[in-house]
Amino acid sequence: MTRGTKTLVVALVVLAALVGGVAHVGATADATTGTATPTATTAAPAPAAQEDCSFPVTLTDSTGTEVTLEQAPQDVVVLSASDAQTVWELGERAHVVGMPVGPSTAYLNGSQDRTHVLDGVRVQVETVVDLDPDLVIAPGGGFISPEDVQALRDAGVTVYVGNDGSSIQDVRDTVTTTGRLLGACGAAADTVDWMNERLSVVEETTQDVDSPSVFYWLGGGYTAGNGTFQGDLLELAGADNAAATMGISGWAPAEPEAIVAEAPDYFLVSEGGSLPEDHPIQQTTAAQEGNVITVNANYWNQPGPRIVLAVEQVTQQLHNESYQAATSEDSSGSDALPGFGVGAAAIALLGAVFALRRRP
Repeated sequence: MTRGTKTLVVALVVLAALVGGVAHVGATADATTGTATPTATTAAPAPAAQEDCSFPVTLTDSTGTEVTLEQAPQDVVVLSASDAQTVWELGERAHVVGMPVGPSTAYLNGSQDRTHVLDGVRVQVETVVDLDPDLVIAPGGGFISPEDVQALRDAGVTVYVGNDGSSIQDVRDTVTTTGRLLGACGAAADTVDWMNERLSVVEETTQDVDSPSVFYWLGGGYTAGNGTFQGDLLELAGADNAAATMGISGWAPAEPEAIVAEAPDYFLVSEGGSLPEDHPIQQTTAAQEGNVITVNANYWNQPGPRIVLAVEQVTQQLHNESYQAATSEDSSGSDALPGFGVGAAAIALLGAVFALRRRP
């Protein structure tokens, strides 16, 4: 496999985690409900909940298009795993008729009963049109082709394109906006409050700790460097992104010798994944001593509310003593998201395990 081909493969794998397509990349999943996930900046205020949650409503999306809903949508299609997650958090899953169906969303109860609407990363436009939805929610950041969005609009479908989900604040804003679109403003405000409460514990945990260096191992030496959401999440969890220190930007490969020379304190892999046994990184102290931490890949890679739980997961493994002290002072006592109830507290076992095991 050439370097250019491998770069394309990793780009598609990352896109699959965010959007929910690309042949589902061999992930495994538990069909139970789940928990939550955070992003990169910390104490940003939550978006103010709109007291007026009535209809009609007109909102301007990230494409500059004014989207008007005359009444609360009854049938909704979501075009990304993260948007599906957000709708589930708000307790509005009954309205979803179409979504990415597969391992990237299998942790959402009932997702397997919806109509799959993607072909790789392209929208099955005819399938969506046939569902006759009142609203389609699409992710921003170019994850869905503008041509597909326009094709839906040309067919008379109302499409709202969200932000690119590149920060914690973007996730908060998406929750608030989704709540407004669905007439679930109260649930959206509760979810944002929940996120802020959980993140405040992370902040308390990491404020006085030494930050170990962590290399996020995607497979084949690929990693997330400067300018990536996941790199910011590492910082939020009280870690230094080793790839950024190495001068890597974006999603890119790292030379094996460079990883060994960097000697990160920890490696981070997806749940169910591991470091390759035949790679030079086995020379590092971190690999030899088993300093490998894991994270729920779908939560870590999908910019939805459950990102909070992924950051908590990493924080706890890196700074367990401080985390336990911080959580013992937190009186909330529940991982359950507002839209799910008590039974949603268990984190689903999801392994977006990357199969690139050969050397770069």
